[in-house]
Amino acid sequence: MPPRELSRVHVYELPDRLFLHPLALTDAGFWLAVEPGRRLEGAASNDELGSVAQALITPRSMVPTPGREDYAALARPLLRAAGLKSWMTLQRKARLCGVARERDRFVIVPTSNGGSRGDQKGFHELGELARGLPLNVGSAELGQAVRDGLAKSHGP
Repeated sequence: MPPRELSRVHVYELPDRLFLHPLALTDAGFWLAVEPGRRLEGAASNDELGSVAQALITPRSMVPTPGREDYAALARPLLRAAGLKSWMTLQRKARLCGVARERDRFVIVPTSNGGSRGDQKGFHELGELARGLPLNVGSAELGQAVRDGLAKSHGP
């Protein structure tokens, strides 16, 4: 059975910027951050945010599961695009909202950031706060929905 989600984009909100990147499904069945990454000013318009999210959420082919030794090389261009040195900065300082594209709608999914240590580390989806939007939604409305999702997301 094919996955319900055809594609995903992650939108991180840092104190001074937004960072977006697509994800691709691996043959092992998990989502992997992939290029291209896009950095926006924190004050970017909803139209710009929605337009970038729509451009990045195009369906992608399944990708091979990387080996543990491959992750640093895969992350490097994304971190460069974000203006960061490590994913740890995202875990320590960012809020994350996911945007999933299903067959008939977008789904905005807030998250809870458990930081970089302990039993709750990492980002955890808050599915009960998810919001659906039709695929023909305008970019400004999608951008506003992402900002609403970020506002519902719990920071570190």
